[in-house]
Amino acid sequence: MICRTILPIIISHGVPKSASSFLWQNAKEAINLHNKTLPKIKLNHPDYLNKINQEDIDSILEKIKDKNFCSIIKYHNKPFEGMKKYIDQNKILAFTSTRDPRDIALAFIDAGKKERKLKNYRHFYKFETLDQTVKNIKNNYKHLKFWLELDILCIPFSLISINRYKSVNILLKYLNFSFYGDIVFKKFSEKNNNSILEFNKGINKRYVNEISKTDLDFLNSAFEEEIALYKKVEKNFYYKNNLVSLYYSL
Repeated sequence: MICRTILPIIISHGVPKSASSFLWQNAKEAINLHNKTLPKIKLNHPDYLNKINQEDIDSILEKIKDKNFCSIIKYHNKPFEGMKKYIDQNKILAFTSTRDPRDIALAFIDAGKKERKLKNYRHFYKFETLDQTVKNIKNNYKHLKFWLELDILCIPFSLISINRYKSVNILLKYLNFSFYGDIVFKKFSEKNNNSILEFNKGINKRYVNEISKTDLDFLNSAFEEEIALYKKVEKNFYYKNNLVSLYYSL
């Protein structure tokens, strides 16, 4: 049995440090399993794109037209103008992930320490204090709002942190790749943290025990709007997926 009703382009968005790489890896693994059953196609685009425009999408669509092939793009930016049309026409299927901004701030600090220690100056090396993270995180939440307006799947970090298996099942069902669920999950289960890109601690609600009251008050004030949005998205997700009891156990 092979999944056949798929959409040609999957966009794997996510707020940075919300386990977006974990979800992307699982989706990509399932897509690779699907594509292995088909003739090879050279798409010549990197796994991650900083920006996507209509021309990029049209170019990919032309290459995989009528071939049942699936392409995935990892992305952290906002959707391009007109993307809704592609989603409505079943040419693009997108998903995203998010996390409590207070925990994202702590993850930024951790990632910054790691990059500076390794002298690997990529994205986070400049973040040394909590106040330095605010502008970037608020900007990423602005991008998230645009994606949420497109009515796509948004998986909260809280589920990924406490039940990876369930989060992967929900994602692959959404992508219509449930058939590959068990195969994919074995590769990225709790026993294989080293196989997960950007993995740090994988803990939900770090802000409760890891920072002072002064720092927490600062983050609560700085991210008041973003915290409210996260809580709304999180609750809606658990209710929609019949995980109410799990939600109230968080």
